[in-house]
Amino acid sequence: MNILSGSFVFNTWSRFIKEAIEKEKLDAHILIQYHDENDGIVHKNHKERLNQIFQEAIDKTNKVCNLNIEIGQEAEYGNNYAEVH
Repeated sequence: MNILSGSFVFNTWSRFIKEAIEKEKLDAHILIQYHDENDGIVHKNHKERLNQIFQEAIDKTNKVCNLNIEIGQEAEYGNNYAEVH
């Protein structure tokens, strides 16, 4: 996958996440996007739903992009960047 295709896939996934967060009015915010990571904050009561949103968003992204291989995702939570990277 070239860099522009990778950016398109990542931005598509991020857009689906942001749309779902706004629609459901979750207390969650993406603060930084870089390379293949979204970093942000989420209220502990919304973490489980946010995990579901991440998976739903990557499923939609795979459908939209129709790539030869499915793209996956994983979420990590911590109090600082060192705990999640």
